[in-house]
Amino acid sequence: WYYQKHFQEGRYYFTQSYQELMGGTETYKNETIKGLLNEQISLMIESKNGHENYLHDFRKIHNTIFTEGLDKYHLVVPNFGNDNVLKWVEVRGTVIERDETGEVILFVGVNVDVTESFLRNKELERLRIQNERLQLAEKLAVKARDVMVWYQDLDTESNDFSLFGNDIISKKLGIPRTKEGIVSYKDVQRTIISKDTHTTEMKRNILYEIKQMYRLKSSSYKQVIAKHKNLITGEEMYLEHSAEVAEYKKDGTIKLMGGIMLDVTESLTYQQKIKYLADYDSLTDTFNRNYFEKFINESLPPTYSVLIFDLDGLKLTNDAFGHREGDKIIIQLAKFLKQVFADNLFISRIGGDEFVVVTEDVSHEKVTAKANLLEEVIEKYNLDSLIELSVSKGGKQVINNDLSFDKAFVQAENIMYRRKLNSRSSRKSKILESILETLNAKTEETKEHSDRLSKQAALTIEELGMIRSSEIEDIQLLALVHDIGKITIPDKILNKPKRLLPNEFEIIKRHSEAGYKIIRNITDSDDVCNGVLFHHERWDGNGYPQGLKGEQIPIFARVICVVDAFDAITNDRIYQKKRTEKEAIEEIISCSGTQFDPYVVKAFLKSCFNIDM
Repeated sequence: WYYQKHFQEGRYYFTQSYQELMGGTETYKNETIKGLLNEQISLMIESKNGHENYLHDFRKIHNTIFTEGLDKYHLVVPNFGNDNVLKWVEVRGTVIERDETGEVILFVGVNVDVTESFLRNKELERLRIQNERLQLAEKLAVKARDVMVWYQDLDTESNDFSLFGNDIISKKLGIPRTKEGIVSYKDVQRTIISKDTHTTEMKRNILYEIKQMYRLKSSSYKQVIAKHKNLITGEEMYLEHSAEVAEYKKDGTIKLMGGIMLDVTESLTYQQKIKYLADYDSLTDTFNRNYFEKFINESLPPTYSVLIFDLDGLKLTNDAFGHREGDKIIIQLAKFLKQVFADNLFISRIGGDEFVVVTEDVSHEKVTAKANLLEEVIEKYNLDSLIELSVSKGGKQVINNDLSFDKAFVQAENIMYRRKLNSRSSRKSKILESILETLNAKTEETKEHSDRLSKQAALTIEELGMIRSSEIEDIQLLALVHDIGKITIPDKILNKPKRLLPNEFEIIKRHSEAGYKIIRNITDSDDVCNGVLFHHERWDGNGYPQGLKGEQIPIFARVICVVDAFDAITNDRIYQKKRTEKEAIEEIISCSGTQFDPYVVKAFLKSCFNIDM
């Protein structure tokens, strides 16, 4: 986007990519930032998320460009786009030119979607603060003596290895304690867990430290962690052990020793969560880009295979069915990769729709067999799935570092992209079928409705002199998909039998823009895409989404507008009973020159009903 001053007036200009990210369709606005932010501030207030303060701060900083001579800024702001999903957007603005008085002549900026990294950093900061608070609470607990305290007097003739323990030891570990506060050392030992490699190593460490003290090899140990289980409740916890010899006998043996145990379960859990967020993708439970880069730089073996898997049509799925359905597909692919490549070095999600597998297996036959197995698993999944999962893949073997990782990765990626291009047409066709099935299920846009529109629209454009096969194919496709954006509208609004409220109608009106986003992923035809976007525009300029007038409206959109209206009148709808063909023709004629293009109406009636106007 950029701001430019012409003579006495300044305006903001926006690219199409800006509109897709931030919402809206206007190409320019007037000279103040106020109009750009008011709607977003209202949305933040309405959603009660407290984020409006970001926008107020942004407005102040932005205005200093004009009032205080600031030449550059960089910050992150929240934004609800056309899909009504909250995004976090990094905004960078730079003054390019000022006049001799210091007034801004040209000011440019770039907006970038940084939602994923922004939210991850916020979560890491939240966990860091929470962890610091937990550590503070533990220190306060120690001062308040809310810790497990024990000591052992070895200057006695007793050989039962009993020790004094406070009542917290008994409660935490579920072991008996005498009135004198004596607990059995063997009972304490029985609470230590060693059920896996991790806990076995912990148990080995704590027992080693204790033996070192008894053997007089050391006088203390500090902050040694072991996992324990309450013998009564079964509750598991991590305890941090510290101990010290308090007094020796004259012969150098231990007379008195003691220590404390702290429950650090929560602290370790949060530390593990922070480590998890640093290395793992929380959506798929695979390694993230951060770990991927670290592994490649630090742990890559000399011989390996790098495999790249890229989800096909994820943007289309997100546009058509929403990001939740898109996330389900991402999660499903991650599960299949973990299932097929269970013995790999690692699986990493390095982008929104891209996964990388690195394996020490370099046998072409074995790697191919696993790739084929993945295809079989996906094909089986697709038999019962409404939304098809499709993956393009590529791979490259490296033997004794005969190729740098970067080159191997690029070669694998090129193979993947070639395969993606080869399968694009059939994949898009299958996805379109899935979307249309969903549309037919939730709306009155039946196959019969589409067939009627297709036939009448084709006859109409032929009457208008458009007889190329490509034009006929495009108008027939448009008849099929013109209301495809309705799959994004809530059912309770879409199928409401009563009159729509103003805010509900505003939601309905969004379907043409949503449909444009979906169909733009499927076809390169501007006639079809613009037909989807503008088929609710009116000849008199009172339509939506842009209020185009007359021949500003693309001809395909004007044709679909007429034939769709005729079909709606002559067939039952939720909001009205069907009327006769004669009544429908009369209404089409009466709206000629206002709602409909009179030339299209004339061609429609002539070609479909042999009526001359």
